[in-house]
Amino acid sequence: MKAELQRILPKDVLVFTRQEIIERDRDYWISATSIGFMFTMGVIVSLVVGVVIVYQILYTDIASHMKQYATLKAMGYNKRFLFAPNSAGGHYSGGVGLHTRFPLLPWAFTN
Repeated sequence: MKAELQRILPKDVLVFTRQEIIERDRDYWISATSIGFMFTMGVIVSLVVGVVIVYQILYTDIASHMKQYATLKAMGYNKRFLFAPNSAGGHYSGGVGLHTRFPLLPWAFTN
């Protein structure tokens, strides 16, 4: 159908399939308008804020248990043993944030 229309219509007329026009519109709104720029900046700022919040939570947790960590270190536990629970906490916090929002992505981009 597309090839037949291109053959019939003048050369200055563009013919698109439904999927091509959807992709063209999406690319236009994301790259050529301020809406796309603002959306991209919003995503970047959200990511930075999320990282800072997780960092602050982990820092506060470590700072409030510093005496316990010092005791475990004095008992001979290595840094890897002390680092593992904090690393797991960061991964858990990030994972919960990601996995609770991930199912909403198709809805967010289709509506």
